[in-house]
Amino acid sequence: MRASSPRLPSPLLPPHLLLLLLLPPPASPLTLTRHSLAAYPAAICSDGSPASYYFLASPRPSSLWLVHLQGGGWCWDASSCAARCGGGGYPLLCSSARWEETYTAGGIFDAPALAEASKAFVRYCTSDAHMGNGSAFGLQFRGAAVVRAVLSSLVSRHGLAEGALVLFGGDSAGGRGAMVHLDGVAARLAAALRRPPAAVRVRGMIDSAMWLDLLPAKGAAFPGFARVTKLVHANAAVDVGADCAVRFPGEEWRCMFGEDRLPLLATPYFAIGSQHDSYQLSNDLPAGWQSRSEYYAYLAAFSARTVELCLRIVNSTTRRAAYSSRCLRHAVSTQQQFFEPGCLDLSIEEALVDFLRAADAEEEARPGNNSLYVDLSACRADRPHCSCCPTDWLEWYGEHLVLSGTLLALVALSLFVGASCCCWRYCGGVSRWGKSRSSYAPRAKRRLSSFAWYARKLRRGEGGTPLTRSSGLGDSLSARELESNLQLTTGEILRVAPPL
Repeated sequence: MRASSPRLPSPLLPPHLLLLLLLPPPASPLTLTRHSLAAYPAAICSDGSPASYYFLASPRPSSLWLVHLQGGGWCWDASSCAARCGGGGYPLLCSSARWEETYTAGGIFDAPALAEASKAFVRYCTSDAHMGNGSAFGLQFRGAAVVRAVLSSLVSRHGLAEGALVLFGGDSAGGRGAMVHLDGVAARLAAALRRPPAAVRVRGMIDSAMWLDLLPAKGAAFPGFARVTKLVHANAAVDVGADCAVRFPGEEWRCMFGEDRLPLLATPYFAIGSQHDSYQLSNDLPAGWQSRSEYYAYLAAFSARTVELCLRIVNSTTRRAAYSSRCLRHAVSTQQQFFEPGCLDLSIEEALVDFLRAADAEEEARPGNNSLYVDLSACRADRPHCSCCPTDWLEWYGEHLVLSGTLLALVALSLFVGASCCCWRYCGGVSRWGKSRSSYAPRAKRRLSSFAWYARKLRRGEGGTPLTRSSGLGDSLSARELESNLQLTTGEILRVAPPL
């Protein structure tokens, strides 16, 4: 869902091509085989065709399982659903009729730590982030039934048994679905096994579900993430669970919203969310902004709120970990970037392995004892060329800001070098291709002081108010209003909710 990068109108070799010459070759993707859910009448795609999942058994007996829900957006009203599932839309996201019998999956499916796991890839065709249980606009939204059917099928067809350790997750829309289902997975598997809930251990891996309730900037055509979530909750008849619903009476849709739901989960999980999430920002920001200051202000606000959410996530007596870099990324857990450190000292894969080990340890989880893999360096969050992902500046400067092609060509190489220097100075002097890396959690704690420096940079006065939350009515935030919302004190921006 990333915006396409503009082409450089010059004979210079673009920085992103230079970078590709240095990256290690991608791992060989695994091939999974399709398994139909036709035996489960409610497990259907938006067009009514039977849903399916793709499966690869462990090469040898193992109690480790990976279940991953595919991403792919959603639709929320008659217009967006017609654009998605109508003629000329995205038929593979609404129907299984043309799905292949095999599917190749990379990223987490290639992780050495999961080499012995049986793996299930739940392909997405319900247009509801795997959550719905209703119908509207002539379409079916039965994502919840599909997830339940997959879990049942893994027990009855593939031998998931008592004592299993299940890593249940997804990316983007799949991550949001995994977030909503996570606390019920152990009970559903245990019920299928006719065993008590403790018979199966479950861990979450939630990629790019950290949706923030920030109003879109003026000029953005998108109605806002809160607004569309509210519509999906109603139109797709999403059951968010009673435990969460009671916390948001009259606003149960917030249980589908990452900023509100992630801190409430009781199951141990690992969350990924970029401080420059390309999907959220590409919707919240209008293309062709003339004002760099307004543009940078929005990036800074978005980054600050993402970091604040990460701090809330790990401030819990539930075992959790949060991973957030400055890379312009979204949903990379099934891609090669899963293995690349980006701006941090370790990759998503390495951080996930650390989390899984900690989750199995006897040491009690408590606030301050969970793992925080977050870029809190003094490199400004509102400067895309300091994201430590050198190709990112092309997308931000070329796609959203109005700059001439000549200027793009002139600054290409300088920004590439600048990003490398930024990484070296603020990320501990460790190359993104270095082999020697240590756990980032202690360094993250030390960098809280750097983030306090960044908070002071945001401050425009002594007082201030929290960043604006929307009402779910699709309002937008002007540049002047945004500027006033950036009047944050250090204490406010580092505010952490009490343990839940």
